[in-house]
Amino acid sequence: MILLKTLLQEIGEANIAPYAYRLDFNSNQATFQTDANTLYQVDFPVDTKGVMDIRFGLLAPNGIVDTHTNTEEGVPLRIMSTVTTIINKALDQLTPNVILVSASKHDARRMALYRRYITQHLLGYTQDDSLSSAAYATYRKDRAFDPIGLWRKITSFDWTGIKDKS
Repeated sequence: MILLKTLLQEIGEANIAPYAYRLDFNSNQATFQTDANTLYQVDFPVDTKGVMDIRFGLLAPNGIVDTHTNTEEGVPLRIMSTVTTIINKALDQLTPNVILVSASKHDARRMALYRRYITQHLLGYTQDDSLSSAAYATYRKDRAFDPIGLWRKITSFDWTGIKDKS
């Protein structure tokens, strides 16, 4: 018998094994299939300003990604674990400055789930509440995780180490 406390501790934890997936950096896409043979596609294009727009959904036989259908498979945490694993691999390779995540149909309940899960597992990025809403979330790269980026403009170096400019 699964105890409710045990189940609640699993929610949002990284202990849920992701599905097997295929990652393609030429198209900035990944695909994976659930145990019920539902095929998903994750798109993570990065524009010239370093903004990654993450979208995922069901991959139809005609190649169109459906972000609106709810499969009712009952495995949302395993799907989120897979998507998060894919995105972390993409972040290691592409290192965007900003990440945008949105839910289909401006679904606030679904976006709340995404936010909770992604915030726990997205290392090196912090949610920017000023650019987020009920339908989408914006994450900015933390300075500490950007050793050759923008933070050098506001940091000086001396013989003792790094000293912030005042």
